[in-house]
Amino acid sequence: MPHESLAIFFLVHGTFARGAEWVKDDSPLCEAVRSAAGDAGSHTIFESVSWSGRNSVADRLAAAGELDAKFRRACIQYPDAHLFFIGHSHGGSVVSYFWRGLERDLRCRVSGAAFLSTPFIATRMRPGWQQLVAALATAIAILVFLMVLAAAEYADANYLRWSYDLGGRWYITVLVLAIFLIGFLVAAGVRRAALRWGEAVDTKVRSNVEIRETTRLPEGNNIFLRTTGDEAALALAVGQIAISVVGWTNLVVSRVVVAMDRSWRRLWDSFIGRAAAVVGIVLYGNWITGTLAIMVDKDPWSWRQLVLTRLDIPTGIAHIDIILERAVLVLSPVFFLLSIGVLGFMLWLLIGLPLCLLALWAAGWTGVKDGLFTAIAIEPVPLGTIPLHHLDWNAPDQMRGVRRHSYTYSNPAALKCISDWISQTLRRPEGAISSKD
Repeated sequence: MPHESLAIFFLVHGTFARGAEWVKDDSPLCEAVRSAAGDAGSHTIFESVSWSGRNSVADRLAAAGELDAKFRRACIQYPDAHLFFIGHSHGGSVVSYFWRGLERDLRCRVSGAAFLSTPFIATRMRPGWQQLVAALATAIAILVFLMVLAAAEYADANYLRWSYDLGGRWYITVLVLAIFLIGFLVAAGVRRAALRWGEAVDTKVRSNVEIRETTRLPEGNNIFLRTTGDEAALALAVGQIAISVVGWTNLVVSRVVVAMDRSWRRLWDSFIGRAAAVVGIVLYGNWITGTLAIMVDKDPWSWRQLVLTRLDIPTGIAHIDIILERAVLVLSPVFFLLSIGVLGFMLWLLIGLPLCLLALWAAGWTGVKDGLFTAIAIEPVPLGTIPLHHLDWNAPDQMRGVRRHSYTYSNPAALKCISDWISQTLRRPEGAISSKD
C-alpha cells in the first residue's frame, strides 16, 4: 500500500546478539522511532538484519551483503522512501561495510545512519613487519639448529654411544661435523621458507587491511551515540593496550635479532668470513652438545658448568680436541647469551602472539597473519568531523540493571537523540541526504 511519506529503518544488532529485543517492532527504540517519524508525517517500516552475530570480520561482511540486498530491494519497491540505518555495536560495523561498498549513485538514497556504541577499526600494515618476520625466521632457524643437535646428543647418550664407546677416531670428527652441517642447512632452509611465506602473504594482507577498516566512512547524515562506562569499549581498550605493548616489544627485540642476522650475512660474504662462520658453527655446536651431555647424564650442573665447563670433545685428531676445548671455553659466555636470547625471544612470541590474537579476536579479527603483519586501533568514532552524542553515566535517567553498552538503544536520553535526529531529517525539504564523498 503506497504512502504519501514513508521511512524505512534497517536495524542491525551487534555481536552475540542474535534475536536482540531492541530490533523488534514493539521495543522502546522502535516505539520512539515510530513516534518521531509519525510526528514528521511519515509512516514507518522496520527491516531487521538477523545475522550470525559471530565475532569475525567475515560474518560482518556477509551481513553487510545481506543488508545491501535488502537496501536494493527497498530502492526498487519504494523509490520515494526515506531509508535509514541503525546499527548497535558491531551492527554498526556491518552498516559501515555496507556504506563503504555502496556505489556513489545509490548513496543519495540513504537518508541517514545511526551508530550506537560502535567501535571503529583503523588498520595499517605494522611498521617494521619485515623485521619481525625476519627475526622470527632467524630465531626459528637457530632453534631448529639446537633441536637437531639436541636430538643427536640424546640419541648418542641413550642408544648409539659413539662418542662414549668408540674413543678418539677420525670418522667421529667427520660425523660430528656432518651433524653440525645438517643442522645448519636445515635451519637455513627454514629461515628462507619463513621469509618467502612473509613475502607471499604480503599482498593479500595489504588488501585485507583496506577491506577491514571501518574508520573511513563516506560523509553523510550520520550520528554517533556512546555512553560513559561502556563495558565493550573497556574490553577493546585493554585489548588494544595488549596489542600495542606486544607489538612494540616484538619490534625492539626483532631489530636486535635482525642486526645480528645482517652481521652474519656480511660475515658470510667473504671467504675469510665464511671460514670463520664455519668454525663458529662448529664451536657453537660443540658447546651445545657438551652442555646437553651434562644435562642428559643428569650430573649436577650450574652456571659455571654451562658457561665454563671443560668439554670432552671427541675428534680423533691429536691436539685438535685441546684446541677446540679451549676455543669453546673462551666463547662459551657468548654462546650461552645467544642461546638464552633466542629461547627468550621464542618464549616471548609464544606468550605475546596469543595475547595479540586474543585482543584481535575481541575486535573481531582472526589469524596469525593479522598479528604479525598488521596494526589496529580501536576508535570511538570514525575519522573526520562527526556529530557525537555522549551519554553521561551520572545523568538522572540512568537505568539500573542494564549494561551501559546497551544504553544507546534503551536509555531515554539516547532515544531522544535518535528521535530528534529522525524528525529533523524527515522535515528537511530536500528529502534524502546525499553523500558528498
